[in-house]
Amino acid sequence: MDLEKFYNRYWANVGDNVDHERLDMIVKYIDSEKDVLEINSGFGILAEKLLKKGANMTVTDLSDVALQKAKSRGIKKIFKLDIDTESLPFESLKFDMVVSNSMIEHTFYPENTIRGGVRVLKDGGKFIMMVPNIGHWRFRLWLLFGRFPYLENTPTDSLHLRFFTLRTIKDLGEKYGLKVKNVEGHAGLWVRSMYPIFFRFPVIRQIYELLIKIYPSLFARYLLVIFEK
Repeated sequence: MDLEKFYNRYWANVGDNVDHERLDMIVKYIDSEKDVLEINSGFGILAEKLLKKGANMTVTDLSDVALQKAKSRGIKKIFKLDIDTESLPFESLKFDMVVSNSMIEHTFYPENTIRGGVRVLKDGGKFIMMVPNIGHWRFRLWLLFGRFPYLENTPTDSLHLRFFTLRTIKDLGEKYGLKVKNVEGHAGLWVRSMYPIFFRFPVIRQIYELLIKIYPSLFARYLLVIFEK
């Protein structure tokens, strides 16, 4: 399969309807006037948010279409790169922060993103990683009863090649010299295939969001892990 052609078609047709609440979880950790690399940035909505916050943005992606969309959002430093087969074209210790926003699950070799990101990250810098959580209670129940459904906008979205729990993503980061500084979770209660409608009732929503703060590895649809080098 030619992934470059696939994602060129994908980004040419996908709309701008994204979960801004989830992206804003990342934005709050980005410091202004810092050199920030986003690996596999897609069409640049997060990068645009970080640029507006004052970050000095650099992005990479496999798709020319995605990079052109990112460029149209004001991102000037764009690099075409297949992270599965190519190394990041930057000197070591170049960036203050590295961001991986729900992208390593789309790669064959997630270690490449982490290993490469660590190399170009300055000592003391932040590596911010968001991944879908296959350890979500709904998938644990499904697997317990012998099911593993592939559902759009969930950890088993058909575009995902790899699957992660909080423990596995922590282990990967620590393997390459990163230390976990903070963990947060995102519910994604709008995803109807994961949550019955009553989860969107205000009181239930508040209780569920509290559960995510207490135990993100069980209740979060997405996990945000803040590492430090």
